[in-house]
Amino acid sequence: MSDQNEFIRIEADLQKYFKLLPKKVGGWAVEFFKGSFDRQGFIDTHYERWAMRNKNAKRNDGRKLLIDSGRLRRSIKVISTTSDTVTIGSDVVYAETHNEGLTINYPPKQRVINFRRRKDNQVRFAQAKKATFSQKVSGRGHSVKMPKRQFIGQSDLLEKRIAMRIEKDILNIFNK
Repeated sequence: MSDQNEFIRIEADLQKYFKLLPKKVGGWAVEFFKGSFDRQGFIDTHYERWAMRNKNAKRNDGRKLLIDSGRLRRSIKVISTTSDTVTIGSDVVYAETHNEGLTINYPPKQRVINFRRRKDNQVRFAQAKKATFSQKVSGRGHSVKMPKRQFIGQSDLLEKRIAMRIEKDILNIFNK
């Protein structure tokens, strides 16, 4: 085969490869992010293990974190692709809460407690209409913290793996 024909073949193969590349990269990324569920942690520059489940939690039967029905894991997919970007995401409502973590602060509740004084001077709780006096009291506020268990996001390791795969594929095109 002549050098010119070889050059034309390489050019055609590279064009075809780069046209399919966003779809391939999306598949690699989805596979990597779904692997977070098996690893029970996320890898960016280093491995970050997910916070363990509360020991007193209901249904704490030794199953893996973030896996109940498997819906969250199955929901990870390619959302959109362009020639130079790939967006991976999930359509599950609670995905962002688990991925980013969440703290909900509940303010203290205030209520009015009604009392009535009996004839023998004892003070008892009473209904509002029978009360002789009332007092405003407030309880303590509390917060609920859901730990961050990142399974999707920017990852240096993923970028390195993608770069290595692309380099390997391009070398294969040249070495055909």
